[in-house]
Amino acid sequence: MGNHLLPYTKNAQIYMCPSKGENYGLTNYQNVGGSPRCANAPYWWVSYAYNYLGPAAAGQKDSAVPEHSRLALLWDSGTRWIDCSIKSTCGLYVNRDICWYLGQSQVAGGNCGVTTLPRVDLTSWHNGGNNYLFSDGHVKWTKWTNMTWGMIIPIQQGHVDYDRPCVQMPVATGWPWS
Repeated sequence: MGNHLLPYTKNAQIYMCPSKGENYGLTNYQNVGGSPRCANAPYWWVSYAYNYLGPAAAGQKDSAVPEHSRLALLWDSGTRWIDCSIKSTCGLYVNRDICWYLGQSQVAGGNCGVTTLPRVDLTSWHNGGNNYLFSDGHVKWTKWTNMTWGMIIPIQQGHVDYDRPCVQMPVATGWPWS
């Protein structure tokens, strides 16, 4: 995301959490021999994850989001993006932030390799929680135990996973769940 916005922001440091050390998440993305792999992506900042599932699940239309104040778009994370379905092998629950927070032994099908909990170098490094940027523009600190699937995926009240905490596997199936 930062690479696309850099021409407008002119400052790559805004994509870096100030709580992380200098150069945390800055990946020198190069081929063997030192040439850049992609001239359009000179750096990769990874201290924030962009929630591609939020807009994608809503058909990528702003008007399709039922509650902007509940939809988290960006948060502190050691991954760059949340783009795989929630319960897939690369998903938020099974392989990324929530698995890092709970540990793979607590996650059915967990494959994140985390045995020491929580991995605060990868998630929840602000006193056990994250700063979340919501679709309406407000930012809130909270823990994964307080986040619900209705805050990650724009679903209507009454949906089986609307109020289900993110630390519990979602019940729903199909895209974007499995």
